[in-house]
Amino acid sequence: MKSSQTIKPEAQRFVEEMLRIIRREFFGSATDKQFFQERPILIKAITWPARWLKDKGVTQPMSKYRQILLAVIATIKRHGRQVKFRRFSLYFFKAVQEHMNHHGEEYYYQAKVRPVGEILPGLTRDVRPGRVPDRATEILSQINRVVRSPGGRRRAIQKADSGDLFSHCKGPAAAAQKDEKYSQTFAVSGDSAP
Repeated sequence: MKSSQTIKPEAQRFVEEMLRIIRREFFGSATDKQFFQERPILIKAITWPARWLKDKGVTQPMSKYRQILLAVIATIKRHGRQVKFRRFSLYFFKAVQEHMNHHGEEYYYQAKVRPVGEILPGLTRDVRPGRVPDRATEILSQINRVVRSPGGRRRAIQKADSGDLFSHCKGPAAAAQKDEKYSQTFAVSGDSAP
């Protein structure tokens, strides 16, 4: 129970820190209402790299996610908004996704192949009683899954008793075999006729 209380605030602090940076850099003239309307998608964008890496089966510390998001923020500031979106949160989310599409394999490789000198201190640090291992990837990806919307429109599946237009027809192969059967019958009866 103690471990979940110490981990969750760390992830929450990270998300809040990133939200403060994004608000300062991109929402300077926006009202509180405007910012809080875009906040859920911004949280989804902030947690996207963790979900992406977790889906690949690797983890990274919070500092790496901070580095990834700061790189995206710097790129947006340097190049400006290249694509016009009605809402900045959607643009930011798309930028994070594109960044992970271009650099995700690098991050994956870095997480997969780390020097022993980098791994060993983290392993020995957690051996002491009362210390909790770094579960940043797991927590941030869980936040992403909770925040994400089901997406898209739901379409009702129309189930008719009669089936679709061609459900009563047999396939072309069955029809071709049937024709051969009848042609053989006619040929046999034609041959035996005087």
